[in-house]
Amino acid sequence: MRLTEISARIGAPHESTKPTWMYDLYDRYFAELADRPLTLLELGVCTGESTKVFASYFKNGKIIGMDIEDRGVDFSGYQNIVFALGDQRSAEQLNEICTIHAPGGLDIIIDDASHFGSYSLVSYSILYPRLNRGGLYIVEDWATGYWDDWPDGSRFQRFSPELTDGQLPKRLPSHDFGMVGFVKFLIDEVSHRGFGPTRTAPPTRPCNWESMHVHPQFVVLRKTSSR
Repeated sequence: MRLTEISARIGAPHESTKPTWMYDLYDRYFAELADRPLTLLELGVCTGESTKVFASYFKNGKIIGMDIEDRGVDFSGYQNIVFALGDQRSAEQLNEICTIHAPGGLDIIIDDASHFGSYSLVSYSILYPRLNRGGLYIVEDWATGYWDDWPDGSRFQRFSPELTDGQLPKRLPSHDFGMVGFVKFLIDEVSHRGFGPTRTAPPTRPCNWESMHVHPQFVVLRKTSSR
């Protein structure tokens, strides 16, 4: 059963439901994983709709839903869901949750928590080492960085390079507010690891990411399968 069908069956309130097109895209990434005994960590549970959808989709998996607030969501009908209180900025809490509930590592991480760039960067730095080879790291709602009325966002600002006679500008400033800045940081994470400081120098850090797909509302990174 597709994610959109599961979501419709659960019948969650509209404001807490992921849009149909997002679930359709998720199906592309999750279809080959549906029957595996994987472990998924969702940062940001809210009313629990997507947590229940993922639990129904990955019937053989464990779904860890973490939120900074306990809203009393009833997960009693979902034996493969574990709810944990935690702050995405806390290394102590994140590591404790993973040690207890995911001792074998994580196969999918979905950041649907604060949607603040600096907070998401902290979570990424803590959780990346716990993502298993071939695993997916997903960041939702990164477009908040384009909103004036979001705490760390701003309306889109276009920057033009300063061209001077005889000099080639090395830097191209760009809009880097909030989650948009975090996504651009992730591009560096994926790309720079496979390159050295010069054209002929060997890489100084191993390339641990296989790919990064940027969609209008979320980003999907896949960790390399090989060491």
